[in-house]
Amino acid sequence: MDFNSVEEVEAYSSLRVENKIDNIEKKLNKLRYIPTIQIVAMALYIASMDFIGHTLEYWMTIVLIGLLIILTDQASAKRTALLNELFDLKNRINK
Repeated sequence: MDFNSVEEVEAYSSLRVENKIDNIEKKLNKLRYIPTIQIVAMALYIASMDFIGHTLEYWMTIVLIGLLIILTDQASAKRTALLNELFDLKNRINK
């Protein structure tokens, strides 16, 4: 790609930054559903065990809760990294 002036380079650079910001905001929007999905999964597990007539197995419940905690932790860490990147990009635009 050939640029003829400094303005074209700056415009291309700002366009790339804006595209990155849009992508990060889309990823953050998807991450907000993680807690709701986990609550629904736990409710479905409890309802299915009650419907089947089995008592809740302790080891299955512990494994499920452990997996949900790990997923929440990973989603929170990813969300924090994305927010840091988003703030850095927005600060770069405002300067």
